Order: sequence, then C-alpha cells, then structure tokens
Amino acid sequence: MKAEIVSSFSPGPVRSLLAEIPGAVRPQERILLVAHIQEPGANDNASGCATLAGLARGIMQGVRDKKLPAPGRTLTFLWGDEIRASRQWISDHPAEAKQVRYMISLDMTARIPGSPEDRS
Repeated sequence: MKAEIVSSFSPGPVRSLLAEIPGAVRPQERILLVAHIQEPGANDNASGCATLAGLARGIMQGVRDKKLPAPGRTLTFLWGDEIRASRQWISDHPAEAKQVRYMISLDMTARIPGSPEDRS
C-alpha cells in the first residue's frame, strides 16, 4: 500500500466560542477549560464538547440556584479548533493568559477502556 498525505495550515480566521463564569475571590486568575470542535467524531471530540457544555451549564446553574458557591477564580470555557484556538486566545488575551493557573483539555471524554480505539 502506498499513501500520500498532503496537509497545510490556513492563516484564516479561527472560529471559537467563549463563555466565562467570573471568579468571586480572585477574578483576575483563571482556570481555562478547552474542547476542540473541528473533528466530526462522536468521541473525538463531540464527547469533549458536550462535557464542556455540561460543565459550564451545570456550574452556572448551581451558582445561580445557590447550590454551589461562586468559583474563586474565573472559569473560562473555550470551544475551537484543536491547538489553534488556544494559541489564538493566548495571543488575543495576553494579560488574561498570564493569569491562567490551570488548563484542562477535554478531549475524547467518553472513551471506554477496551473500546475499538484501544485495539488498533
């Protein structure tokens, strides 16, 4: 078998969606949670996007209903192209990027050990 792979990067616009829950104690500090959206698979990465949306919605609703305390640091939720969206956010928000204390990447959150992906 012979395969020829051609790839390129485009300098075009980065399409991203951003949501934030402001921090109550140290709002200038951030926890950045990211999921990539450009691949069409249910696991990679619709599962990460859905998990991130569920976290954002659940935390916001819990805070609003006073079932959860407001987060101490600002929670920044970012959906976008893998790697590229994070780099663009850092470039566009240098002051905020310096205040990121933790970053969590939600990629393939529905993967089950022993699934077909593990056997390939």
